[in-house]
Amino acid sequence: MSSAGTGLQMAPAAGLDRRRSPMAYLLHALNQPLTGLQCLLELALVGHRNPEDAMRTFEETLELTARIRLLVEAVREISDIEESAPGPRELVLIADMLADVAQELMPVAESRHLKLALESSGPLPVLANRQRLSTVVFRLLEAAVSVAEIGTHLRVVGKEENVEAVIRLEWPEHATGDPLCRQELGLLLAEAGWRKMGAIVNEDRAGLNRSLEIRMRLTADLREVAGMNGDAI
Repeated sequence: MSSAGTGLQMAPAAGLDRRRSPMAYLLHALNQPLTGLQCLLELALVGHRNPEDAMRTFEETLELTARIRLLVEAVREISDIEESAPGPRELVLIADMLADVAQELMPVAESRHLKLALESSGPLPVLANRQRLSTVVFRLLEAAVSVAEIGTHLRVVGKEENVEAVIRLEWPEHATGDPLCRQELGLLLAEAGWRKMGAIVNEDRAGLNRSLEIRMRLTADLREVAGMNGDAI
């Protein structure tokens, strides 16, 4: 946000910690634009020396209001995710879902001159609600494609490690990226969806290189599925 007219300096990344829960992160993020909006409204009550100052304050007020609305929408979606019922579970192969979604998103990646590379060393069988898992897989890859730097690459690796299905995404990010833009919030919502399904999500940054790792318990064999359904094998 411009500070030319009001002296306000907005720095979206200041004080924000992605290690917080998604809801805590968003509520903390709301504090800064709300404070800025209050300051602008107080300045508007005092009055302006010229029409240019009044117009600049009005524009900054609209900008802050739009940011607040975006964050509130994300809070609502996080609330919906956290309160949603788990639904019935079945045997699902994450590797197949990753391949299908990567193929579906290939035109989007190509439009951003982004190389989308998928590697998988196993089928990654898990017990999950198929529709919910499909949604979070799509949301994860879609968000990663949108936040990766244009003209670079997005690497997606699926592998079986001990008793876990591991999905690792790696990509270069924008040098001046906004952690509260719509694309970044989409990634946050995707992470929340995975956590709701019992997955462990870890994010790491090294300079402009960024990675996201998701771990979910593997299904050993079909006996687990049968046991859930009350059947015998």
